[in-house]
Amino acid sequence: MYTRELVPVAPPADASTKVMQVLANPQMLQVVVQPLIDLKTAQVAGWEVLTRAHEDLDIAPSELFAAAAAMGVGADLHIIAVQAALELRSTLPAGSFLTFNVDPRAVVSGHVQALLREQEDLSGLIVELVEAAWPVDPTALLASLVDLREHGARIAVDDVGAGYSGLSQLMAVRPELIKLDKSLIQNLPNDPAAQALVTAVSLLSGTLDAWIAVEGIEDEEQLRAVSELGIPLAQGYIFGMPAPAWPQVDTSAVRRILRAGTHRARDVADLMRDAVPGELITDARGRPESLVTFNGAGSLETHPLIAVAPSTTIRQALTRALRREPHRRFLPLVVTSPLGNPLGLVDVDAMAMSLMNETNLGSEPAFSFAR
Repeated sequence: MYTRELVPVAPPADASTKVMQVLANPQMLQVVVQPLIDLKTAQVAGWEVLTRAHEDLDIAPSELFAAAAAMGVGADLHIIAVQAALELRSTLPAGSFLTFNVDPRAVVSGHVQALLREQEDLSGLIVELVEAAWPVDPTALLASLVDLREHGARIAVDDVGAGYSGLSQLMAVRPELIKLDKSLIQNLPNDPAAQALVTAVSLLSGTLDAWIAVEGIEDEEQLRAVSELGIPLAQGYIFGMPAPAWPQVDTSAVRRILRAGTHRARDVADLMRDAVPGELITDARGRPESLVTFNGAGSLETHPLIAVAPSTTIRQALTRALRREPHRRFLPLVVTSPLGNPLGLVDVDAMAMSLMNETNLGSEPAFSFAR
């Protein structure tokens, strides 16, 4: 598990000794949390668990985990970190998720997966895969992720944009949460290229039915730029420093931006409605499985559904809806949370009307049937 603030570097000479100290006494590895804020509501959506070595060790978490990996005991250290994260579940604030970083090599080894599988249900947990440790052959990793998902966990890809293989990883994993590296955010307010890249990944996230989060927000100017790009989740010092669970969170900057902004429907979250009783079938974890309609004979008919993240643009969602079979094109889409639970439905006619009003019947087509 890597810390958000530090990039893994070559460990100091005595790092191996400190690794052995932590393995002998797991209490030497401590955890803190940092919130992820929903920029639509100014509420805490979830918490990321971060590791901190005990102050007596005087070593950065990234150095500690790098040394453990070099010693061949990286999975053992990850087990300690994941176990500490899991202990927070019992006091997790209602309505929020818990996310933690895991080296993909530790997942493939089977040790971390076995620890997670000891939990009866992994709902509410998001496993973040660290990009820097991506395996050359991801076959075994992808099989492990299928198992974790089947038991309720969701998957995130961390530090997207920090390396060279981020897009291929996204396509392979199809994560439920995409986290953009803080390096993209530093000059975002004044860098058109950075804005274009963030927008491109945001559009991709809509196609993958994934939420997108931006890390490293330190000031209100960066936060405003992220909000204007339609990013739904933000994380950074502007909301408070990482602290023991569960700290007070300052969302005043988000509330100021919400008050100052002019409301214009840009994504499906703006057009959501509640599902009519019986309209949506969910599984045992409350995740949507199918839509229900009455056919011409007055009997019930079930349909496969399209699930979208709240930040999916109206144009994207409408295009996907209209590419379905003709008799299903006008069925509503299901808007889901990062954990896959339904937030509401969005109707095709509402999206079409919103897009027509926005473009004022301009020259650009509002949607396309093209495949």
